[in-house]
Amino acid sequence: MKKITLLFSLLIASSGFAQVNLEDFEGTTGFTAEEGLSQANVVADPLDAGNTVGEIISSSMADPWQNARLIMQDNFMDLTSNVTVQVDVYSTMSFTMLAKVEDNAQMPASEASGAQQNYVTGSGWQTLTFTFDQVVDNLALANGEYSLIGFFPNWAGNNSGNNGVNNDWNNSQDFAVYIDNITAVQGMALPETCTDGEQNNEETGIDCGGPNCEPCPPEPAPIPNVPDGETYSIYNDTNGYTTAFPFAYDFGTLGSEPDLDPGAGENKALKFDFSFAGYGQGEGGPDDVSAYGFVNFMYWAAPGIPGFQFRMISNNGAVQEYTYEIGTQETIVTGQWVQVSIPMTYFTNLGFSSTNFYQWKCEAFMQVVTNPGTVYIDNIILTSNALSITEYDTTEFKIYPNPTTSDWNVISNAIVTSVVVYDILGKQVMVLSPNTTNLTIDASSLNSGMYFAEINGVKGSKTVKLIKE
Repeated sequence: MKKITLLFSLLIASSGFAQVNLEDFEGTTGFTAEEGLSQANVVADPLDAGNTVGEIISSSMADPWQNARLIMQDNFMDLTSNVTVQVDVYSTMSFTMLAKVEDNAQMPASEASGAQQNYVTGSGWQTLTFTFDQVVDNLALANGEYSLIGFFPNWAGNNSGNNGVNNDWNNSQDFAVYIDNITAVQGMALPETCTDGEQNNEETGIDCGGPNCEPCPPEPAPIPNVPDGETYSIYNDTNGYTTAFPFAYDFGTLGSEPDLDPGAGENKALKFDFSFAGYGQGEGGPDDVSAYGFVNFMYWAAPGIPGFQFRMISNNGAVQEYTYEIGTQETIVTGQWVQVSIPMTYFTNLGFSSTNFYQWKCEAFMQVVTNPGTVYIDNIILTSNALSITEYDTTEFKIYPNPTTSDWNVISNAIVTSVVVYDILGKQVMVLSPNTTNLTIDASSLNSGMYFAEINGVKGSKTVKLIKE
């Protein structure tokens, strides 16, 4: 960010601790919309197209306390001595903004704290200073290091307490707010995490099983083979099912939605961070799913996690939640993809109304945040019949030698129809149509380095990493 306020903020010192710019939206950001907020995006500065900023679009149709949450990517905000956070803000209307800081990256989790500041409409950006030394919205005072800050644009500023009439909040409005340069005292470094597609990452030198790196799946979840006419898709990005959950809003905090396919294909999953919070999605319905007999999903849990909760939520005049707990109803399995198939009768016997399906969510084990708390979930689908792992792509390939100096030999348990090889930049370098279970990939014309092969067979597809020495 090139604004002059940034240059000054880097020189500010308070109680002997200098403030630095911890987020300028120029790289990877953990910026998400919460509580029905219309959008939280990283966009071009409305006054300077060469700069990128965070965009918060408030919706008059959502909760007054809708907000945008920003997770720090490199360092905590240290609010132990200097309890101020500076933020550059731009909008075309005046408003009072509430900010809250929380922690989702260390244990025990820090208390949430709040501060408020007024924005005055002007011709340019304005620097707001949030001071977390007052009791705002009944929240505790800041005293620690925080990895998350949330921005609430519909705050009324009365701080009169929520007594049933929401005195603390304005009516929701339709307007845009832009933020940049989150400046505070720099705290300790955040734990390293695997980025999209990194699996025990030899190319970056990060060991995803190491003490400073959060484990992640070595491959995407298997793809369902369930017929379209027998499936209601809640979350699936690979099959294009016709009948799908009419997603309208989400709630809670999602860690991210990484693409776990290391090749040119795409296979996303929902990453949950149960060391901090749960996450769920809702619709405008409710929806009738009584035709389906089973609730299914696949999960990959980090080693050490005790379990987690999956909830089906109905609304037949009252919103009610019904829980199936991995770690209680069935044993938690970590470090591999696990397929779960739950009879719908399990939920209906608890009181779930299958004709009024309204929301779903996942929560921490016994609703107690825990570290580690990382779980990836994919292929949340309702089906007519119970599923087993055979209803998912189970194509097996053996590739050797790998690394190689000349050829890779491929042996499959099913006919391989095509092989597409990509280089590390995603450029296609080879296409084969073998139609056999045994084949050779000639690497003699390839330069030394890393490649990805997308192998397609009659039982499914898989992307594998190849090394040419």
